[in-house]
Amino acid sequence: MVKIFNILVLPGDGIGPEIMAEAVKVLKVFETPERKFELRQELIGGCSIDAHGKSVTEEVKQAALDSDAVLFAAVGGPKWDNQRRGLDGPEGGLLQIRKAMDIYANLRPCCSTSPSASIAKEFSPFKHEVIEGVDFVVVRENCGGAYFGRKVEEETYAMDEWGYSEAEIQRITRLSAEVALRHNPPLAFDFTRQGKSEYPQVKLVHQLADSASLILATNPRSLNGVILADNTFGDMISDQAGSIVGTLGVLPSASLNGLPGDKALKTRPYGLYEPTHGSAPTIAGQNIANPVAMILCVALMFRYSLSMEDEAQRVEDAVRKVLDSGIRTPDLGGKAGTKEVGDAIVSAL
Repeated sequence: MVKIFNILVLPGDGIGPEIMAEAVKVLKVFETPERKFELRQELIGGCSIDAHGKSVTEEVKQAALDSDAVLFAAVGGPKWDNQRRGLDGPEGGLLQIRKAMDIYANLRPCCSTSPSASIAKEFSPFKHEVIEGVDFVVVRENCGGAYFGRKVEEETYAMDEWGYSEAEIQRITRLSAEVALRHNPPLAFDFTRQGKSEYPQVKLVHQLADSASLILATNPRSLNGVILADNTFGDMISDQAGSIVGTLGVLPSASLNGLPGDKALKTRPYGLYEPTHGSAPTIAGQNIANPVAMILCVALMFRYSLSMEDEAQRVEDAVRKVLDSGIRTPDLGGKAGTKEVGDAIVSAL
């Protein structure tokens, strides 16, 4: 019997289509007579505004809900700047998809032994002894806070509502604790407050976001484990964590509504996988964009949505091998093109 996985592919704008093509190329390596990937490609962001007058259509939202996982690249660019804002702007398409799928947890791993370890040694502004042994996951609340709050824009006053319900806080905290339990030893650093502990085996430490930012810059290893933050601070903290590696070009992320095997999950599991970088419109179409983060999103998809851990590790090992060999795009000091890097990773697989 053939197992078919339905994957929604959202290349978006800028370099999105280029890097997505390489991720799909890697994904196809893992097709077998017993396993197939059915890909559905749709518009989102600025290209959707041009085609449909909105950043995402209801049809695409439903396609996301009907899929086994979503691969998303990037949206936005100067063409749409100052034309539309909030949920109506290019980035609003992604926000609406997140809300529709209720993928409230954004996981951004930062590990000194990740496939990009060699990149960190060369490009990180930190000394090697500072970042050696770093191993944490930022868990960012994804569906609430200032990003989704009520907006007020008046001539002399502006406001973004920054609110959370108790239920929203509880579910992201529980998921973070489950992620923490997968670390050895179990450890979590938590930006939120909760009543009695439901996870006594997880060490809980309250940390203000500003001081956590300082710790990330001085002793990031001391935050090993899970860093739980709200939508805004999670965005800032995870981008700062990117400086440990030295570039966002090699960092993937996963947005989930639960973890595999989570008995508390009352709906079907959803997952959306995207690079942490943007659409980089100034280099679009030049075959110099770095596809590594997008390709590593395939590994996260295998791990968190498709129960394919061995395949996830194979992708990560192939990326590590290619980067260590010196086959890199110009942003990493190499001379290889986007397609060449993708081809090299496929060859390594």
